[in-house]
Amino acid sequence: EISKVDATNENELEGAKLSLRDEEGNVVEEWTSTKDVHIIRGLVSGKKYILHEDLVPLGYATASDVTFTVNEDGSVTKVKMKDEITKLDISKVDATTGKEIEGAKLTLKDKETGEVVESWTSGKEPHRIEGLTVSKTYVLHEDLAPAGYNVASDVEFTISDTGEVQKVVMKDEAKLVVKTGDDTDYKSLSALLIASGLLIAAVICKIKRGKDE
Repeated sequence: EISKVDATNENELEGAKLSLRDEEGNVVEEWTSTKDVHIIRGLVSGKKYILHEDLVPLGYATASDVTFTVNEDGSVTKVKMKDEITKLDISKVDATTGKEIEGAKLTLKDKETGEVVESWTSGKEPHRIEGLTVSKTYVLHEDLAPAGYNVASDVEFTISDTGEVQKVVMKDEAKLVVKTGDDTDYKSLSALLIASGLLIAAVICKIKRGKDE
């Protein structure tokens, strides 16, 4: 009895193309998984066989081969192959500090079709998306940047064939603050300059008058 199950809930998983081979690499049987356990009869007791996944269902990573030996006592040999769903964490961070930024409106699209996979607003933690297709390329787009930040360029990435959590980071640059004025009190400065000029003129006139006398 061969089960192809979801690693998370242990439910039978449909759509996986599987093959059973003997130790010499000869194909014993090929089939596509369904909601029911797949039964193979007539295998040799005590002999080793290899269960291989030829094609994984969409949204899952390919499982490693499972090697097993058929029970010699004639009892039912039960084999289970687990598929991990693909997992992706998307981080929207400050380009300088590397800390998560809240409030960015983001969209994930299928690069080939342009179809929107998911839209969300960034929070304090990375955004998790599950069930993306292995070997497919996606585009992460920022629709609206948080206040004080520039909109980031699109980020393209391809989903790897693994059950491990994959990570994508989009960085936002803070806007440059351009000062249109400063705190200088030009009126007071002008008055000070005028007063200084008058004082200098008065001194010069006094000196000149003294010379004339």
